[in-house]
Amino acid sequence: TLVETLDGRAILIPNDELLTTRVTSWTYTDNQARIEIPAKVDYVSDAEKACQLMLAAARSHPRCQKRPEPSCHISEFTDQGLIISLTFWIADVRDGRAGPKHDIMLSIIKSFREHNIRFADLTPHEIGRA
Repeated sequence: TLVETLDGRAILIPNDELLTTRVTSWTYTDNQARIEIPAKVDYVSDAEKACQLMLAAARSHPRCQKRPEPSCHISEFTDQGLIISLTFWIADVRDGRAGPKHDIMLSIIKSFREHNIRFADLTPHEIGRA
């Protein structure tokens, strides 16, 4: 079976793999897509304000859907800071996920700077991935 990915690649999948392996389809029933943006914020920063700023960044983007509403929550405590996760939905994944994610991330950076919300230090492992 030939499967075309959202970025235009064509992947040939042997039929026996389709029968024995789980397949995830992002657009089988509709074209909506969920996007998650995690941010590691230091413990000194106001976590509630960080969530508010992240939500405002998503809500102000034209491709962010109103329903389901964007959500933001603390998802993890780490040695370096809190992981705060923003999730939001876009209506048509065929128009791409990277653009809205990029725009909202830039907006979050700007808002955090304006409101003295500091990103936590990266661990050596994370620096290698950055």
